[in-house]
Amino acid sequence: MEPLEAGTTELGYGFKENSYTVAITVHYGMMSANFNRFNNVEIKYVRVAGGDGTNQSGTATYTPAIAGVVGRHQLNLAAGTWTLTFSKKGYLDFVITDFTINDDGTVTTQVDGSEKATFIVTDAGSGKSYIDFGNIGSANDNTDRYVVAPVLGDADYDNLAVSLGDIAQVSNAMVAGAGTGSIAHADIDETLLANTAATNAGLTDDMSYVLKSFGKGVTKMRYDQFLNSASYKVGGTSSGFGS
Repeated sequence: MEPLEAGTTELGYGFKENSYTVAITVHYGMMSANFNRFNNVEIKYVRVAGGDGTNQSGTATYTPAIAGVVGRHQLNLAAGTWTLTFSKKGYLDFVITDFTINDDGTVTTQVDGSEKATFIVTDAGSGKSYIDFGNIGSANDNTDRYVVAPVLGDADYDNLAVSLGDIAQVSNAMVAGAGTGSIAHADIDETLLANTAATNAGLTDDMSYVLKSFGKGVTKMRYDQFLNSASYKVGGTSSGFGS
């Protein structure tokens, strides 16, 4: 796979080494298809080993441009082993460790006892290639694709296990006379029209997501565990996928 040349990318990453484009699909659970008041998505990336040995880390911030439950984000990462942390208000962090890009831009992982390669897609128009994170199929489809799916239910934004505090956050916003700021904060599925929403009638669903996720905490796993988990496979039986 041809790397991006060393330098500063359009997203502002500065690398002394060549880097590779990684495309990542993230499932956000219950984003509304009607409105566009969405909290930003942050992906923190830290290289823990490999490459030229220099410390490389940073945060990429994305503003969802369209409604929908799936986000497609790109990072430019040099060779080495990385820890990636996906963060969004209302969701608990999803952390993947031990994501290793080889010097030639390939990614190989043990899956079900055998070595599998993460699929590399070549864009027909530009001819540029990218690593399709979580896709170990033989083509750019959903045959064998795994999707990052943070838990929805962190209504108090503390990034701890979903608990009574999250229930209280939504409950307080559901009472008569609740302020618009309180209502907007509790709107973890982002279905209200704006931060100045005058009604809290739509928060019943938010409470149901908190109750469904009660007791769940931050997700953290190695990349090989991610690719061995039916919970995150497209079309699988997960109660994850954002909830």
